[in-house]
Amino acid sequence: MAVSPNEVQAYKGTLTSDADSLVKLAACYKLVLLYHSQPFAALSNLSVTLNDPRVIKFLSQYSWSAEPSAQLTLQLLGYMAGSSLVVRKAILATEGLLGGMLGMVRGAKHDPSLLTGVIQLLAMLGPRDDARRFGEALGEDPSLITILAGFLSQPAHRHLRKPILELLLSLAFSPSGQQALWGKQQKVKDALEAIMSDADHPLSKGEAQLATAFARDVAALYLVGG
Repeated sequence: MAVSPNEVQAYKGTLTSDADSLVKLAACYKLVLLYHSQPFAALSNLSVTLNDPRVIKFLSQYSWSAEPSAQLTLQLLGYMAGSSLVVRKAILATEGLLGGMLGMVRGAKHDPSLLTGVIQLLAMLGPRDDARRFGEALGEDPSLITILAGFLSQPAHRHLRKPILELLLSLAFSPSGQQALWGKQQKVKDALEAIMSDADHPLSKGEAQLATAFARDVAALYLVGG
């Protein structure tokens, strides 16, 4: 069933208004249901209609908060980013959003469902398309490399192997990222060895390509450092 443009505009109007946060979150919930009900071809127009700095700001502020609603707003941001390049660029252009999302990795490490949403959204924002920027952001906080490498090798987070590898690969494209990676080499090498030697849960073809490329980057850093 096609979505009425007026319906989407009404939800957008709620999200850009001075309405109470609970009212805005109710609009988010209804928008998530709309995304669920639409064919993929219709999602881009839906996302472009919602593309407004005020909408993105509201969603991002909630997404990296400790509020229970963070999963809902993350899901809506993910739908918007996943269906429109224009929206992905707008999200990345939002001041403080990338740093806030990366900071959420620390906060979400004990909440598997929230962590999944954060890492998948980060990967959706295009670390391979804007690798230098992601590498610089990760390089500003080397502890994130330790956390991501730890998640990479944990059985409970196998479903996050691909997005984590995509994020870690961006480190090689930034001087500060390379420096941060140099300081965490052993942790990263251990994680790579663990997933590449996991015979019970072998890497998919795409995961193996990413892991091999990242292992090459780490080895190159070792040679340069040596």
